[in-house]
Amino acid sequence: MKRIALIFLSAAGCMGQASLHRKAIEHNDRGAALLAQGQYERARANFSLALEFNPGYEKPVYNLGLIAYRQGDLEKAYGLFMSALDLNPDHADAANAAGRILLDQNKVNSAISYFRTALRINPGLTEARLNLCGAFWREKEWQNSRSCYLKVLESSDRIAEAWVGLGAIYHERGELTSALDAYKKAVAACPNCTEAQLNVGVLLQKQGRTRESLPFLRAAVEGSPKDTRARYQLAFALASLDDPLAALQETRRLVLADPRFAPAYFLQALIYRATDRPRDATAAFKRALELHPKFAEAHYQFYRHLVATGEAALARHHAIQFLHHSTKDHIAEVALVRKEVGID
Repeated sequence: MKRIALIFLSAAGCMGQASLHRKAIEHNDRGAALLAQGQYERARANFSLALEFNPGYEKPVYNLGLIAYRQGDLEKAYGLFMSALDLNPDHADAANAAGRILLDQNKVNSAISYFRTALRINPGLTEARLNLCGAFWREKEWQNSRSCYLKVLESSDRIAEAWVGLGAIYHERGELTSALDAYKKAVAACPNCTEAQLNVGVLLQKQGRTRESLPFLRAAVEGSPKDTRARYQLAFALASLDDPLAALQETRRLVLADPRFAPAYFLQALIYRATDRPRDATAAFKRALELHPKFAEAHYQFYRHLVATGEAALARHHAIQFLHHSTKDHIAEVALVRKEVGID
């Protein structure tokens, strides 16, 4: 389960205020405001000035780490967050930020240690607790992750990310009714949250309630027009409801947004096949497999299409490719294909 890093600005000082130069505080606060506006260079200049007045002031060091993090220099950001912690071991935000970078680097156990440090310093730091929940999720520690998200919700039942996390746990465990309920609570807490809207739509589709899924999927697309997952699910739903023109329109938007998104061509192929356009279907299948040669479902459906159009030799090739790339989700199809092509 992927999430946006939860790292926030530090204004004002945690050193004894008597030991801080007034100008250091002013430059740090001005830099924090500029950073919030995305004016990184001007923010950096102010943080540097703050450190000229007080080299041991941890807040501008931490904020310089935020700039490095947002600009993708994780090594530099991590070093600055650790320097902030050296200057002030009770800097909860710096501990949380260091943990977030370690989690991004898949150093989960070390990340958990830093999140726990942040929460020991500040038990009310929701961002650190959510990150800890996500780290437990990454390790598939479902019970710890569930307990962690429930702890977050004790403080407020309007934290959408916690409901999304709970929904993901239930979903992973096959408890689809509980997952759907959690995702709907996430939508109620945050009507504009694309992830929550998309998850509700996907689960409704899985339960055969495709028409009910449309408002949620459309809301997800409207909220995040460049999210290929949301638009693909919407196109798939429209195709399932026998609205091929609308579905094709969505797949074309997908292709415009990402010409290398193989599932879009795959879905186009299925729509063309269903609407008696075999040549277009063949071209779309080929494009999907050109982009994703290990796309098992595309090999299987292309095999079926080629059998139907009388291209036996090419069909056998894709049958073999399907068998090579199939997963545990294709048990029935594997048995059928083996029987049809004469492979024991």
